[in-house]
Amino acid sequence: MKTKYFILALVICCGIINVSAQTTFVISNLHYTVTGNSTVKVRANEDISGNLTIPESVTFNGNHYVVTAIEDNGFKENYITSVSIPKTIISIGNHAFQKCSILELVSFPTSDANLSDIGANAFSKCTGLQSIIIPENVNTIGYSAFEGCSAMSSISFSGAPNLIGEYAFLNCNALKKVIIQNLDIWFNMSFEYAGNPLGNDGHLYLADNPSSEITHISIPSSITEIGDYQFSGWGALKSVEFHDGLKKINSSAFAYTGLKKIQLPSSISKIGGHAFDGCKSLTEIIFPENLMVIDGYTFRGCINLRDLTLPKSIVSIGENAFNGIGVTNLFLPEGVKTIGYGAFSSCNYLKTIHIPSSIVSIEKSAFYQNYGSVVNRIQEVTCYKVTPPAVFSSTFSLNYSGMKPTLHVPVGSGDAYRNADVWKEFNIVEDLTTGIDDINKDNLTTDQQYFTIDGKHLTGKPTNSGIYIKNGKKYIVK
Repeated sequence: MKTKYFILALVICCGIINVSAQTTFVISNLHYTVTGNSTVKVRANEDISGNLTIPESVTFNGNHYVVTAIEDNGFKENYITSVSIPKTIISIGNHAFQKCSILELVSFPTSDANLSDIGANAFSKCTGLQSIIIPENVNTIGYSAFEGCSAMSSISFSGAPNLIGEYAFLNCNALKKVIIQNLDIWFNMSFEYAGNPLGNDGHLYLADNPSSEITHISIPSSITEIGDYQFSGWGALKSVEFHDGLKKINSSAFAYTGLKKIQLPSSISKIGGHAFDGCKSLTEIIFPENLMVIDGYTFRGCINLRDLTLPKSIVSIGENAFNGIGVTNLFLPEGVKTIGYGAFSSCNYLKTIHIPSSIVSIEKSAFYQNYGSVVNRIQEVTCYKVTPPAVFSSTFSLNYSGMKPTLHVPVGSGDAYRNADVWKEFNIVEDLTTGIDDINKDNLTTDQQYFTIDGKHLTGKPTNSGIYIKNGKKYIVK
């Protein structure tokens, strides 16, 4: 009885093994795995060299299958020189052709291609690949998909991938030509860090005029938000026209472009970090009057930005926001409360700074200048705040400059500054009598004549101790 059951179990196991075996098969050195009733995915059975043509369909044991996917690692490190991918392929797996170092040509059908997803590292380190045309229906290009394709000089997009992942074109140093059907396509694409093919100082062309590069763009009025890295690295971009209705410019959107002047629309409510980072040709920024916050690193490294006029609406300036710009005289408008870490550090041409009475905090290295590479040290600081704002030893580079800049402070607050850390290192001069620009004394009435030192109007005579402005002159309440 036991022998009978053992034989029955063996027959069942063999049956299972046999059924399982029918889910994979090999034809012409290509290994297929059944993925559905009539679909298969493909990979190399053994190493393949030379030209590779992946078929649209195969027949095995009387069953017909459509080839819809290339497996993860499917042809990794093979000696393929060219590959023809059929219109039936929907996805190219992770690492599918990674390190196929002599692969020079990848071809897709000119129309009706169903390819939707190009996986992570799918073609990374294919150092012989010179160009590629991305089919119209591709939705995602994965992490590091073309990273290290050092010979790739051009890429053409027939459609607009929804997402191009991190490092997709990292170290594609020869990639200088990017071709699209129209600019609307570009506005509908999304990029992650180092995913923009323009990131290698690329040049953008339209398919119907591939010999004339685009250097100017006008943002359509329908666009309310410019995405992360949208134009990052596009060195040939010289000018951009914004329209009212645009609300956000996100992180690194125009970083390392060739922009010379920007005029931001009044509808802008947010400029993301690094948005114009590294724009070395930028000489002029016109801000909207309602902008309240400038995020970190927004204009870092804009070395030719010599003049900076901030709107009166600005409240906060983020970390390293203007690090390394070429400004010589800096006037921070009344209303600014916070100056972030390194906000104006490495501004080695900076000579004078005006700090408003509204200031609440100035972080480390806010005005730090690089020791040994400074053209002009800060020579004069004007601070309208009666109570010395807290600063750090690294806020200014006083210890390295060997100079003692002049500090202008409100009348009556000199002793406070002389006893305050860092501020006491300045040559302090009490000569500020008001925190406001001007008072027309002739038009003042009895209940209009008193102001706080920072320019706020009082409806009556002040009773608290302090320094005030009365008819444009200092007024002290003890």
